[in-house]
Amino acid sequence: LSMSLRGQVALLVSVAVLLTCGVMFATNMVMERRQTLEKSDNGLRLLSLYMAGQLANRFEAVSSKADQLALRVSDRVPSYSKEIYDLMEQYYGLNPDIFGGAIAFDDRQFTRHQRLYCLFVAKDSETGGFLKGRLPPEYDYLDPDGPKSSWFTVPKTTGKSAWTLPYLDDGGGNV
Repeated sequence: LSMSLRGQVALLVSVAVLLTCGVMFATNMVMERRQTLEKSDNGLRLLSLYMAGQLANRFEAVSSKADQLALRVSDRVPSYSKEIYDLMEQYYGLNPDIFGGAIAFDDRQFTRHQRLYCLFVAKDSETGGFLKGRLPPEYDYLDPDGPKSSWFTVPKTTGKSAWTLPYLDDGGGNV
């Protein structure tokens, strides 16, 4: 079973051609994979920039509503709680991006007999209406060193709405 010199050369050339084709195919696959990943990365980067812009616009719209409500309340401090609840329901009910919020008054600002006075409203996911309530006195939002006071102290200091990390609330809105 000896092969002629011509057969050996043909076999050697065929193996070399097959190896070269295999290396070219593998190199092409690696390059195509790299290009596909780069295109995906660029597409995801553009998508994330677009989504960040959309979120920024929605946050700005929500902040604007909060600022409008704060201006409306500060122009004339409501004299009773129902008026405050009605205002919050009006503002939050018209905006699907707002789940709820609170209006907190400074030290004895709403009533001279109470140091803390903060009313909140949250959309009730079960009824479609609103849950209303008042923060308990143990929740001292006026304490500048308190762990949960930045939502009150930052807007008070800066004069405009501000975003904070979410606060976990047991039962708020029946979520």
